[in-house]
Amino acid sequence: MDEIKSPYFARLDPDDYVHVERFRKQMEFLKLNPSIDLVGSNIEYVRNGVRLMDSNVDHDHKAIAASLKSGIMTIIHGSIMGKSKILQGFRYKQELVPAEDYEFFCFLLSKNRKLANLIDALTMVNIHISSVSNDLKFEAVKYRFELANQYFGTSKKTVKS
Repeated sequence: MDEIKSPYFARLDPDDYVHVERFRKQMEFLKLNPSIDLVGSNIEYVRNGVRLMDSNVDHDHKAIAASLKSGIMTIIHGSIMGKSKILQGFRYKQELVPAEDYEFFCFLLSKNRKLANLIDALTMVNIHISSVSNDLKFEAVKYRFELANQYFGTSKKTVKS
């Protein structure tokens, strides 16, 4: 993150791919909506090259913020583009995997940054057996609730059965 020299950054997981118009559409959106600091999009889930389904994430900041504050992930890390200045003061914490992305979004909300999602599915996410989130589903939820408590003072609890 310290090496970013452009005014914008984009994120993509190494095993996923993007729609040919993703970066243009997100850049255009950010330029036309200067109050928005980061934009994601819906994604298309793909297995072995076959489209399974699209996500259905919240689109406006208010809905995204409310979902995130309750521990619900409604912006997809591998689909984001944002203003590079919003990265100041943030470092990913490896010990939070697979919820390091959730912590990033909590950090942004705590700094009054505005988030949005485009309706279009602009990133194709490969679903496969070796995905980090496949093995760590409970930990992801547990970390999200702990981070929601830390950032927003919620009182969600997790119990593993």
